[in-house]
Amino acid sequence: MIVLDGKKYAEQLALQIQQEVKGMKRPPSLKVIIASDDYASGIYVNNKKKKAEQLGFQSEIIKMDPTTVTTESMLDTIHTLNTDPSTDGILVQLPLPQGIDVFQVTQAVAKDKDVDCFNCENTGFLYLGKPKFLPCTPSACLFLIKQVITNLSHTSAVVIGRSDIVGKPLSSMLLQENSTVTTVHSKTDDVRCFTKTADIVVSAVGKPNFIDHTYLKSDAILIDVGINRLNSKLVGDMNFHDIINNSTPKAITPVPGGVGPLTIIFLMLNTLQASYLHNGNTPSNSLLNTLFT
Repeated sequence: MIVLDGKKYAEQLALQIQQEVKGMKRPPSLKVIIASDDYASGIYVNNKKKKAEQLGFQSEIIKMDPTTVTTESMLDTIHTLNTDPSTDGILVQLPLPQGIDVFQVTQAVAKDKDVDCFNCENTGFLYLGKPKFLPCTPSACLFLIKQVITNLSHTSAVVIGRSDIVGKPLSSMLLQENSTVTTVHSKTDDVRCFTKTADIVVSAVGKPNFIDHTYLKSDAILIDVGINRLNSKLVGDMNFHDIINNSTPKAITPVPGGVGPLTIIFLMLNTLQASYLHNGNTPSNSLLNTLFT
């Protein structure tokens, strides 16, 4: 059994990104907008900024008062960044305060600066198999899967969850890798009957220890996107200890330390890609475009 160490892979990719940045005339620039007092969101944003600076990027956090922010004020801020030639990537940290039109705000980010890959045009390119950017968490999942098996033809995959951020784009990406993909969700009557025969199972539902060994077949690749707090500890959607003690998966991701570190790295890779585009370079041989070839 392989425990997929996302932190180790993230560190390896970080070294490659640093080397690419050293050869650029201008370092990539990432701007993160946050309009929340949520403690976890604040930690996550600070981690993004810290990682960006470690890689040689320019990074800035734009804090907006959650008690006074409006959809219009957020749109004004995004417009300023859209027209700023020194800004390569724009990220709007979710969740946003109640009353903010999340769809309108995320769609306002210029498509060539949309490093979260939320813009409808970028999403459309992704589903057509011609992405400009890759969604961060789904890309982290696919990267980990391909550390175990490089050719997904003739495999079956089950994605648990159908969110716009993880479930839907990941299902599309797996399909483009020639896996036979099933998406299950809260209205699926019997999740176990689908997962029990799957070669690859990805869970992104936010239910602590939801998947145990009875849901799985032997030699499956298990990717756990969930991050849940249970009895003051972080756990995933998959019951890690039950699974490794009572079954024989081919590979499994831990929580924490699995998908999470790579999600931030893919955000940096998208920002690097945007920087190539804004500097008039052709990014066809960039690190982002070589990871899944």
